[in-house]
Amino acid sequence: IVGFGALTAVMLATAGDEAFLMLSLIPKQAWLIFGACFFIGILGGWLADKLIKSKVHCKGTCAIKIHKDLLGFDKTKHFFKQHLWEHIIKKHIPKLFIWIFLTLFLVNLLMQQFDLTKLNQFNKLFLLFFAALLGIIPESGPHLIFLTLFSKHLIPFSILLTNSLVQDGHGLLPLLSYSVKDAIKVKIFNVFIGLIVGLILFSFGF
Repeated sequence: IVGFGALTAVMLATAGDEAFLMLSLIPKQAWLIFGACFFIGILGGWLADKLIKSKVHCKGTCAIKIHKDLLGFDKTKHFFKQHLWEHIIKKHIPKLFIWIFLTLFLVNLLMQQFDLTKLNQFNKLFLLFFAALLGIIPESGPHLIFLTLFSKHLIPFSILLTNSLVQDGHGLLPLLSYSVKDAIKVKIFNVFIGLIVGLILFSFGF
């Protein structure tokens, strides 16, 4: 239904669960980040469609068919039994659960082993690249470190924006459970866009 560009645009535009905390900790800058992600998402999506002429690779048919021969109660019963229960709940939900569970488990394990609060001891340019790298993780928790550092005026705006562009909260997990290849393509493109924007702002002192 949608192309690679639309998928890339929505991943660039979303900032994950951090959006709520941004509104609380840095309300003025939050709207600036939301606006930047919105416009960069549109531009990045357009660029992705120009460079990558493809749609998501479907593994067989995964569409809800319209049954014109069914009417009234039979149509409703068929939808809930075949499409909702047999297709969505039994086929897709288990894979989604596994991906989300494993991701949350590994992220929490890593956060217990490493003290991410010491990140500010590193060079700011290194932190910008690390912000993009950490953005690859399809979960919101680890990214809060950059929001916390920015709210305490310890890192520049460019680092937080880079992380916000690359990361997409839990948004990538459904795609990972369906097409790992396309998820990797989207994430590579988002890292590229995030780094380009971040480096430009960083070079101008933002």
